[in-house]
Amino acid sequence: MMQFSYSPAWLLLIFPVLALAAWWLYRSTNFSKTASVFLGIIRFFVLAVLAFLLLKPVVNYYQREVEKPTLAVLIDNSASVLAAQTDSAAFRQNLKQWQNQLAEQYSDKYQVDFFYFDSELRSGQEGAFTGTQTAISKAITATQEQYPPQSLEAIVLASDGVANQGLAPEYLQAFPQPVHTVLLGDSTVKPDLAIKNVAANSQVYLNNSFPVKVSWSKKQMPNIRGLVAVYQGNQQVALENVNLVGSQGSLVLNLKATQPGVQLYRVQLSGGNTDSQLDNNEAFFSVRVAEKTTRVAMLYDKPTPDVGAFVQALRDYQGLDLVTQPMSQYDASEEYQGVFLFLSGAPSAEALEPLRESKAGIWAFIRNANHATALQSIPGFPSVQLDNSSQKNLILPLVNQNYTAYDFDKNWEKTGLLQPLQAPLGTPSVAAAFQPVLYQQIGTLKTQLPLVALFQTDTRKGLLSLGWDWWKLRMSFYQQTGNHQSFDNWASAMVQFLTAATKKDQLQVTLPDFFYETEKPTATAVVYNASGNPVSGATVNMLVQASATSNSYDFAFAPSGNGYRLPLRGLPPGRYTYTASAEVEGKGLEESGTFAVLPGSVEQQNLTANTRVMQKLASNSGGTFSVWGNTANLEQNLQQNEAPGIMRATLEIQNLISWKWLCFVLTLLLGLEWYFRKQLGSE
Repeated sequence: MMQFSYSPAWLLLIFPVLALAAWWLYRSTNFSKTASVFLGIIRFFVLAVLAFLLLKPVVNYYQREVEKPTLAVLIDNSASVLAAQTDSAAFRQNLKQWQNQLAEQYSDKYQVDFFYFDSELRSGQEGAFTGTQTAISKAITATQEQYPPQSLEAIVLASDGVANQGLAPEYLQAFPQPVHTVLLGDSTVKPDLAIKNVAANSQVYLNNSFPVKVSWSKKQMPNIRGLVAVYQGNQQVALENVNLVGSQGSLVLNLKATQPGVQLYRVQLSGGNTDSQLDNNEAFFSVRVAEKTTRVAMLYDKPTPDVGAFVQALRDYQGLDLVTQPMSQYDASEEYQGVFLFLSGAPSAEALEPLRESKAGIWAFIRNANHATALQSIPGFPSVQLDNSSQKNLILPLVNQNYTAYDFDKNWEKTGLLQPLQAPLGTPSVAAAFQPVLYQQIGTLKTQLPLVALFQTDTRKGLLSLGWDWWKLRMSFYQQTGNHQSFDNWASAMVQFLTAATKKDQLQVTLPDFFYETEKPTATAVVYNASGNPVSGATVNMLVQASATSNSYDFAFAPSGNGYRLPLRGLPPGRYTYTASAEVEGKGLEESGTFAVLPGSVEQQNLTANTRVMQKLASNSGGTFSVWGNTANLEQNLQQNEAPGIMRATLEIQNLISWKWLCFVLTLLLGLEWYFRKQLGSE
């Protein structure tokens, strides 16, 4: 199709004028009539084309091509795959040959792409098999997100089926394409005694006793007597005999918290002499021992699911005494460091009276203009104004990239997988003292409307939430990952800000209480001046001291937006204390704490391939199941599958004035006219 920048109607006027000009040019020459007509036509044609080009014509057309559908091959890069092989060199060679065979045999039907995965998915045709965690569900989901649905024909998953991170693969539900599974490793059940799980309270109090439940499993072994030992550092703190009868069981040990901070414990299980695998006879767990309790009141005017969601999110918060009660029962004379205030009805002035006397930080959850007005009666709470409307929006949480005091994980960015919240319709007006943590995303529109914002003044600190149905958001994280950690970790970080002691407010450090040595956590820090504004030019350092040795490590935070970040790398397993320091306006600031690094040997704890998981994954998705070394089912399916090509149509736009051949033709015609005029004797 042809389009013009100027109306082509001009040609109705221009063409007759150009024809008249050509006739006028050759009307009185001494050429023959035939030569005059011929040369006049050439001149008219050249001028007409030039006039046509002055209207800036463009040609639009679709360029169509057929693309081959994609066959994505995912290969398990975890250490357990290679550890289960009797000849690792032969396995690597056979795997490479299998990849080459897939690429060559099906290249006429598919675009064959190879990926390796452990905790992350990466493209490539060769793996190191050193992954310390295996996230099968994450790898499948990441592959599906990488391609348009119509482009991805099928997924081939080569794995031992042993997943130890994220959602269990047999619970995956969305399968736009079949997943063909190939079982790697040895599925033969061998004699094995293992620690299945260790359960303990995440927090206890100093000098208190706490229970530890050790669950064990036994395969292909007779009933025997075993021994369970618990160590704190190199010191044995518990020892108990256990009758290992049946295929599984458990026992409960009682330990005493004798040191404050994060304590790392090691559990060992022994019994019999036929155990084929000893790596899973040892497990680690950590407990945070609090010297005193942080008290937080969770108040509501009417019970809502959001109250329960935050109670569940904070149940493992270290050293937190959470009191949930109606607003009418709140006693300001009791010492609370923080208050959750859930407003859903019409709170009376008398109900808010105790909060006016409280000095605790307040996290207010409001829904309408009346709630915003009620907050203004609380001394020190900045101004909030909402439109007086009963209508509401469905919104998604949008992370404020300039808020760096908390390191949001990537699950918050997958807004398409999150359940929406509700928020008041309109444009809220909040005081400049508020710093947004989350914005509102309305559909695909990313706005600067605050959803959650915090403030810190000389007299009070707190947070404001302009949305509700947080329980749905928490559940959607579970549907993504199989756990609530994305939501719970964020809620805990907000409570840490809310309840932090005043003298430490100017330097706030956030890092995990424990992590595996193979993980790559990041510590974050925020420095505030005396007015409560973030300081971006400070120097923040952290000294980390190993508790069991004299080793110490000096780290420096790197600036990041209004905060600071520090990747924690290279720390061997053990318990550590840290002291972060900064200087602002001539004043030295410090923040201290403890954390633990756990050994990352989870991949070595289960070397038996999980046939059931791989079979169920193939069955649920409509794929085939094969065993390494015998992939006839897979090859037959790929060969018989029609795999139609994908038609791609691309709109091409070309400006005619850019056609070089057209310029060549016009030049040739003008040259031809000049030549004939010379030959006919024109002056």
